[in-house]
Amino acid sequence: MNNLANSYHCLGQFSDAASLQEHVIAAQKRILGEEHPSILTTMNNLANSYCCLGQFSEAASLQEHALAARKRILGEEHPSTLSSMNNLANSYCCLGQFSDAASLQEHVLAAQKRILGGNHPSTILTMEVLAQTLHKMRCHREAKQLRKEIYSVSLLNLLPLNLLSYCSFFYSSAPWSDCIHLSFHEF
Repeated sequence: MNNLANSYHCLGQFSDAASLQEHVIAAQKRILGEEHPSILTTMNNLANSYCCLGQFSEAASLQEHALAARKRILGEEHPSTLSSMNNLANSYCCLGQFSDAASLQEHVLAAQKRILGGNHPSTILTMEVLAQTLHKMRCHREAKQLRKEIYSVSLLNLLPLNLLSYCSFFYSSAPWSDCIHLSFHEF
């Protein structure tokens, strides 16, 4: 059922996805307990569906719970924990809580640089999202510095700068343009 919910989400049928994900979480809690990793993954995906439906407070609440549990169970720098931090940061942006979002994004970026390296595509994408958050906070100098770093790393690795440009354009022109919605859906 979770796979079907993921398919609904990928097809843009967010209401159907959320409804099914809510059902899956209830069943998983009965069978697996409150904080099984599978439940936390489903919570993350439900929160992403809520974001797509514009229900940012509900999404943030779920993400805060999932993040706290993942920190306890998996540790601060586990990829799933970092994914949860990124998603919560996106919800905070959508709620206008840019300072909270930037704090989480900076933590994720530091961890990604240590674990993946500064020129890993995930690290570069996190840098761009943080730059967008800093821009929303009117911290233009810091955003510019990050974008210079992105540019130099992209040139060194021959990463397609047009991909980052596309991400920037897409997220700035989306219906949720006041927030930066780049969530990490888990399968």
